[in-house]
This record gives sequence, structure tokens and C-alpha cells, in this order.
Amino acid sequence: MISILKKINLNVLALPIFFGVILGYFAYQVHAINGLSDNTIRSDGTGYYAYLPAIFIYNDLQFDFLDNKALVNDDGASRVKLDNGKIVNKYACGLALLQLPFFLIAYLLSFLFGQPIDGYSHFFQYLFLLGNTVYFTLGLLFLNKILRLYRVQLWVTFLILLLFTAGNSVLHYTTYDAYLSHAFSLSLMTSLVYYILRFNAEPKIKYALLIGLLFGLIVLIRPFNLIAIICLPILFNQRKHLAQFIRSILPYTFYILVPFIITVSIQFILWKLQTGDFLVYSYGNEKFIWGTHDPLFALFSYRRGFFIYNPIWAAAIVYYLFHFTKIKFSLFSIFVVFGILVFLLSTWHGKLHGLCLGYRPLLEYQIFLLFPFLHLYQQKKINIRRTGLVLPLISVFCVWYSITLVIQYQQNILRWEGPNQSEYWEIFGKTDARYNYHFFYPEQLIKTEYNRVEIPFDEEKVFTDAGITIYPDSFTKDPIKGIGFYSRISISNPKFATGIFDFYSGEKQLHWKHKLISKDIKVDDKFAPFYIDEFIKDSSVNKIVLKFINIREAQFNGTRKGKLILFTEPIQLEQQDSSSALF
Repeated sequence: MISILKKINLNVLALPIFFGVILGYFAYQVHAINGLSDNTIRSDGTGYYAYLPAIFIYNDLQFDFLDNKALVNDDGASRVKLDNGKIVNKYACGLALLQLPFFLIAYLLSFLFGQPIDGYSHFFQYLFLLGNTVYFTLGLLFLNKILRLYRVQLWVTFLILLLFTAGNSVLHYTTYDAYLSHAFSLSLMTSLVYYILRFNAEPKIKYALLIGLLFGLIVLIRPFNLIAIICLPILFNQRKHLAQFIRSILPYTFYILVPFIITVSIQFILWKLQTGDFLVYSYGNEKFIWGTHDPLFALFSYRRGFFIYNPIWAAAIVYYLFHFTKIKFSLFSIFVVFGILVFLLSTWHGKLHGLCLGYRPLLEYQIFLLFPFLHLYQQKKINIRRTGLVLPLISVFCVWYSITLVIQYQQNILRWEGPNQSEYWEIFGKTDARYNYHFFYPEQLIKTEYNRVEIPFDEEKVFTDAGITIYPDSFTKDPIKGIGFYSRISISNPKFATGIFDFYSGEKQLHWKHKLISKDIKVDDKFAPFYIDEFIKDSSVNKIVLKFINIREAQFNGTRKGKLILFTEPIQLEQQDSSSALF
């Protein structure tokens, strides 16, 4: 691989753009495949973004326009009511400020092409996604600049950029969940680090101004990131170098503070306009609960562990430990700084940090984990020949692993709350569609209070690839709320034998639900309960197909007590009032 890259005349500055273009295409395809092209701005992203339509379209900083279901499904729990009755946006305005150029372009395009100028139509959704990609690409450009400062070879640069793009869980937040702030914050952190290094090499006012501006934007996106200042020692491999930097930057404090204060004051002004107060705690009842820290959960749990979902950094830490004597100041700083970060973050009232992939609040701090490697590289303490063999292999695994996790999350193979240990290994590396919703089965419909209509069926036909077809209207006129198949099955070696419901409106397939038989039946050749059921939310469903695929590859021994049930809700006839009954 090294020799190939040496022969190819690549402009190293083009690599970040190369990765950015591929990432942008991948993000677009992810949204298209998952039906999110017009729903990029959702959940938390609704709150982050809401400042722009509130100011430029609706003139409504109480955000009442978020009640319009034609615009958004919900407000992402972004509106918090204060004691004075005023509404404040829970989220800070930094991400909206970064998205402003793309919002204005979408506004102009919507005007030119006669599209709704509502802040949420197609152009606004697409430009929001594009903004995420552009800012992440800018972050890669600054990462590339950092690597050039350390004179990192082209092939190593290629792999590091690849790992930052697709070899860790930030990939999920630049594609599927691109509405969240972490990719933006990571890019800003990387840019800030670059200008700190430039200032260290050559103190100048322009670098001091940029440091203040970038740090202000980082805090304006997520106020917690004010704590990023404690990460500074990691950038230096000796205590004396840190001391020299502090002495050199102190005379420039004014030039750092001015852009920083101007930037963060935007939020104070918005709070004043929203609530009448300059300083507000906007998160309501959400808070840090001291004494509930759980670092092991944050770093190593199967549900959220940072190192579980970002094994590249677990491998890096192990590598650093073998070279501890050469990077002891930087590595010691990492242990202290990340210990503080994890201690604080793990005391947040919602330890899962929402429905997400991995431990997302640490993602923006990844750039600092790279520096022990750069210090070793600068000291020429890295065995290039050995690294040339190991690093590409680790990179390939991490990219495969990260892409696999992203696919699993999108296809509902991986539980959004995070898997436990047995679930994690049960689906490890699996992206086959037959594993979709593998751990997402809702409460059985048979336990609900809906009315039931039992349907006669031919069991021999059910357990075939063709299956049987059910026309609900033939059995009931009441609204259909769901359907379920319940049986006791004996089977050996089920492998991919799967029960499937296909739902149609006419000949158009609306959606489907499937479940592996092995999900319920764990013991061969013994009759055990199996069920598959599904709620029906679309009233246009008028045909349902029940079938079992891959059943011939397994040894199917038979079924007992099989039931096929439609669950219905009786039509409630409106009762005439007494006055109308007189006429």
C-alpha cells in the first residue's frame, strides 16, 4: 500500500475534499434510502435549527410555529417553559449560526423555484445536510494541515483522514443523524487546535483572534464545551513546552477574549429577546446529578461504551502505553483530562444521552487522542515498517466495523437504546435484512384489549415461500389495528428461517415485518412458542401476505395450536343528542 501511494501523484490537499465528496454522497444516499430526504431536520436538530426560521421567516422567538405539524413532526422537546411563563429554546444557537449561509441559499432557491419558503421544505432540508458535510470537510482540511505541520507521510495522512471520516462512530452523525451537533463541534475543535499550533510556532494577532472566535463558536454550539480549555496540555509533549506557550499567549489575551465574548454574547441577546433575562438555564429539569458518575458505562459498556464503538482509540491507547516513557506528559494529560470529561458527562441525568450510537458527547474530543501519536511521529520513534503493516489492517477493520454499526442502526438491527452483551455478539457484523428489528419486537398484540377476529388458514401453505393471502375486509368491517400469528413450532437448525408479514394497498407494498424463528426458538426438535405480529397504522392496507422463507433449508418438524388473528377496534357510532332526535 505504501509503494502504491508513493507512485500515485496525489495532491495531499485534495484528500480531505475527496473524502468529503464521498461522505456527502453517502449521506445523501442514506437519507434517500431511509426516506429522510425531507426529514433531515428532526429531533434535537429541530431545536438547534429553529432560530433561523424563527428570526428570518416567522418573527417568532417563542417558537409557536413548531406546533404546525405540516412543518415538523415535533419540536424535539426543544421548548422549555420558565417560571415567568416565557418559552426558551433548550439548545444554544451555535449550530444555527453555522447553518446560516446554507439557510440563506435555500431561501433564495425556494424563491427562485417557487417552493414554499417555510424553513422546512426540500431545499432547506437538503442544504442543512449539505452544511453538515461541508463543515466536516473543512474539519478534515484543518486535520490535514495539522498532519502537515508534523510532516506526516502521505500514506499515513490518508489513513488518518480515512479513520476520522469513516473509522469511528462520528460517521453516524455525518450521515443518518446529521442533525446533531457533534460533527460540527469536532470540526471546530480541529480548527481550533490547528490555530493554537500555529500561534505556538509564530505568535500573531490574527491567530489569537481566530482562537477566540473558534472557541466562542464551540461554546455557542454546546455550552458544556467550555471545558475544552482543559484539553490544552495534551497538545504538548513536555511541561516546559506548555509553560512556554502560556507565557507567549498571555500578552494576546485581549485579542482572544474580544471575539470570544462577541460570539457567545449572541446567545445572551437571544435569551434576552426570548425571556427578558440575559442569563438563563435553558435545560429545565435536565441536569447533572452529582454522585451518579459511571465512567465504566461511558467507556466500556456494550450499550454506549466509547471504546466499544470506537475501537481505533482503544487500540491507540494500548499503543501509547507501550511508548509511555516517550510521551508521558501528553499521555498523562489524556488520562487526567478524559477522566474529568467522563466523570462529568456520566453524571448527566440521562446516562444514555438519548437514542444514539455510542457515547456521542465524547466524539468532538477525538482530535486530542491523536496527539500522542503525532508526538511519537515527530520524535521519529515510530517503526514505519511495522506501522506500515499494522495501521492499514487496523484501519480496514475500523472502517468496516463503523460502517457495519451505521447500517445496523439504520436497519434497526442494533437497538437504539444500545444492546446488552449477548445482543451485541449475537448480531456482531450482521447486516442481512433478515436481522432487521431483531431486538425491536413490541408487546404482543395478543396482550392488548383490541377485539379479535380469528382467521382460518392452511398451515402447510403458511410455511412456504408463497404463504397465504389475507383480505381483512372479508372477515371484518371494523378498522384493523394489527395482525398476529401465534403457534408452537418444532424445528432443527433454523438458521435464517423467517416469518414475514407483507402489507399491501392494492398491489403496492406499503411495508413489511419479519422475524427470525431462532429469535424465539432456541432448542432444536422441541415444540416452543413462536409469534410474529405487527400494528397496522395505515388505513389503506387491504391485503396481507403471511409466509415463511428459508424454511426448506431448515428441518421443519411441525406446528401446533397455530392461530392467525386480526385485531380490530369497533366502529364507534356517534350517538344523536336528544335535541336532534326531535326532528
